Amino acid sequence: MKKFLSILFILTITFSFASCSNSSTTGSKKISVVATIFPYYDFAKHAAGDYADVEMLLTPGSDIHSYEPTPSDIAKIEECDMFIYTGGESDSWVEEILNSIDNLSGKKILKMINYVPKKNEVDADHITGDEIDEHIWTSPVNAENLTGIIGSNLGKLDLKNQVHYEENADNYIKEIDSVHKNIKSFTANLQNNRIVVADRFPLLYFTEAYKLQWECAFPGCSSETEPSLARLSKLQKIIKNENMKSIFKLDQSENRVAETLSEDTNTKVLTFYSCETISQQDFDNGETYTTLMAKNFTALREALG
Repeated sequence: MKKFLSILFILTITFSFASCSNSSTTGSKKISVVATIFPYYDFAKHAAGDYADVEMLLTPGSDIHSYEPTPSDIAKIEECDMFIYTGGESDSWVEEILNSIDNLSGKKILKMINYVPKKNEVDADHITGDEIDEHIWTSPVNAENLTGIIGSNLGKLDLKNQVHYEENADNYIKEIDSVHKNIKSFTANLQNNRIVVADRFPLLYFTEAYKLQWECAFPGCSSETEPSLARLSKLQKIIKNENMKSIFKLDQSENRVAETLSEDTNTKVLTFYSCETISQQDFDNGETYTTLMAKNFTALREALG
């Protein structure tokens, strides 16, 4: 990967401009923001409003775990006024690029994992590991905090429009909080609060935010596609013993585990949006973090209500 990035960076030099300056000092153009993935793009887009240009580095439907930056991607990072990413193992390529940029002066770099309480990854057997779980945005409480951080830092880059960024961020925080309160109210008094995610499980921050019990086919960002027979048997027993009517799969998932379990246990498969990425159709239709979380709320009510 390091060699790959070095080559890309050299190629980028042939057409990239000089390191960006803080456009608020010239007043000649809007400040530019580049966010790696959808949730940060969405938070920044709402905080920026019409006062800054916001771009998502990974195209809709892209998988962050297999992503490799292009020369134009590197140029975007080099030239923007603000760059937003998660941090952690999946973003090791980001650190390589940032280390390759000679002059970061005037550029605001927001490593989002530094702004929320971190949780260690938990495997499918509920055993806590040593690595940090990077899916911090799945908690709406974290999403509110991150939106505020982005709005505040936009204001620092562009003092002339500071009040607008802060107001925009506050308004979006209220939207997120409305969904959060709905989910919290619903989950507060559940007699049975266990869900089965017959898929990867990037939802640790979400389930802990609402004190939900969970079982899954694969941990975190696992690349596995077939669960062991013991795992499949355990999920089948839980579904039958607790008389579950619905199970979950992730949006964008190609795993067949949910379909298999559904057939074996006569349950309905519901979709849960992790929000890490978004389909091109949903992106074109204007779906946001809050609309996707609202869909998750609807699915939870169907599964647990």
